[in-house]
This record gives sequence, C-alpha cells and structure tokens, in this order.
Amino acid sequence: MFLSTHALAGIIISQHVHNVPEAFGLGVLSHYVLDMIPHGDENLGAWVKEKLVRRLPITFLTDMGFLALFIATVRIKNEWPQPHLALAAIIGAMLPDLIWSGYDLYRMFIIKHFPTARHYIQQVTRLETFFEHHERLHKWFHTRINKRVTFKVGLAMQAVLAGALLYASVR
Repeated sequence: MFLSTHALAGIIISQHVHNVPEAFGLGVLSHYVLDMIPHGDENLGAWVKEKLVRRLPITFLTDMGFLALFIATVRIKNEWPQPHLALAAIIGAMLPDLIWSGYDLYRMFIIKHFPTARHYIQQVTRLETFFEHHERLHKWFHTRINKRVTFKVGLAMQAVLAGALLYASVR
C-alpha cells in the first residue's frame, strides 16, 4: 500500500488521540491492518528496482505528492490535529514500510559491497535479526487475505480507500 494512504490513516488517528505514544502505536497498528487489504502493488518494488535511479524518485515523489495533497486538504478544512500527534501517527503509520525498505537497502548495499561487515553488524546490533523478524511479521499481515488483485484493481482500491479516509478526516 502506498505510504500516503498509510499516512492519511495516521492523520485520522491523530485527530482522535491525546498523547504521542498512543498516536504512534495506533499508527503502526493501522499500517498492519491496512496491509491486510489486498492492494495489488506487491510487484511495484521489483519494477522500481529494474531502473532504480529513474523509477524510485518518480514513485516516491508521486506518493509524497498525494500525501501533500491530503495534508493540504485536511489543513484547509481546519481539521488538522495537534502537530506533534499528527507527526507521531504519520511516522508510526509509515514506519513498517520504511523498515522494510531499510532491509532492502541493507541487503543491496551493505551486504553486497561490504560482505565482511555483515558479521560485525549482526554481532554488535542484531540489525539483521530485527530486519528478518520484521519482514516475517510484515509478510504475515500482507497474506492474511489470500486474494491477489492486479495492479490496476489495487490502485483503484487504494484510491477509493484514500478517498474514504480523506472524507472521514474532514467531515
């Protein structure tokens, strides 16, 4: 699911909570709940990696453009929550995908270019173990509803979901 959709869920959460830990924790939880919905972009990562330098910025900027549009809409409608709560919930809602991307970067860059560092990194930080546990957890939520949808159908579903979330945040 796109980061902007997860972040929009975080904004809604932040409109209904009163402290940062609650906003952050519910943001993380919302990420996993939303990921259970089949969303058709499972192969987007492989598509981006084919031409990483060109496709990653386009994909990222498009996603962040939608996030900016969502934030502007909520702000214009004067439904913007307290900034520290919004930030905590947005970061929480996006964090699982950022960790997942971090694991990809770790495997593609650190392990590929510094293979001897892997042992020391794991010995000192247990970073690889953390990444592996998170990847299993993330995939578990992604596969709870065993229904595959095409990218176009998934994109339409995410657009409807984002529209519903946006409506819920400003009504």
